[in-house]
Amino acid sequence: MEEDIVFQLQAVKDTQIKTELKLKEMEDKMCELEDRSRRLNLRFRNIPEDILDAQLYDFLIKYFNCLGVLTAQQDIKLSQYHRLSYRKEDQLYPRDVIVAFVSYDLRTQILQSARKTKINDEKFTALKVLTDVSYLTRQRRNLFSTVFRV
Repeated sequence: MEEDIVFQLQAVKDTQIKTELKLKEMEDKMCELEDRSRRLNLRFRNIPEDILDAQLYDFLIKYFNCLGVLTAQQDIKLSQYHRLSYRKEDQLYPRDVIVAFVSYDLRTQILQSARKTKINDEKFTALKVLTDVSYLTRQRRNLFSTVFRV
């Protein structure tokens, strides 16, 4: 009788482990799909809130020109751009702006230029350009960077 209980308990534990592994695998797949869907996006941080949605496109074009990526305004095609909603704890900071590009090459060029180029214009000095990835990927990267910080 006691052996049956131990056997059943072990069977339940094995089932729990298998279920947890399947759940982890599903989370990883969902994370990968979400990251793929955001492949053409960039996240712009610290764009002032006084720049309204109607002015956002012109602001971004001026920033891209300062980076030296664009030569003329017609060179750029944005699929869409919008501000994220406020998070409860971060209402003091400007909301991030997500920009979806039509071209992956242009997105990569802007990201690389933003990392390399030092801009002297006051409007753009605080601006940060980040890749737009899923929440789980961001958590993993933060964990990875804190582990390997010396």
